[in-house]
Amino acid sequence: EKVTLKIIPEPTTMVNSLLTGHVDLVPRLEPDYLHQVEDQPDLQIIDSPMNLVQLMAINNSVPPFDDIRVRQALNYAVNREEIIEGAGWGKGT
Repeated sequence: EKVTLKIIPEPTTMVNSLLTGHVDLVPRLEPDYLHQVEDQPDLQIIDSPMNLVQLMAINNSVPPFDDIRVRQALNYAVNREEIIEGAGWGKGT
């Protein structure tokens, strides 16, 4: 037996590959595509926590980010709930 790992960056291709049996597992499927596979009797969907980190890194040695007040303002301006909803599909913390 063997395991073949395929990188399929396009979600539509990923779903089609799953539905046609060209792949046996999709580790992460965007919620927008979940409805296409959730009613398939031969597929099992497992929803579980995962260790995924999304971050925004800035170079704080160059203006304007070398000013701590700018970094603090950016910290206050970031809508964390919106990021969780958008980047984490509502499942982040």
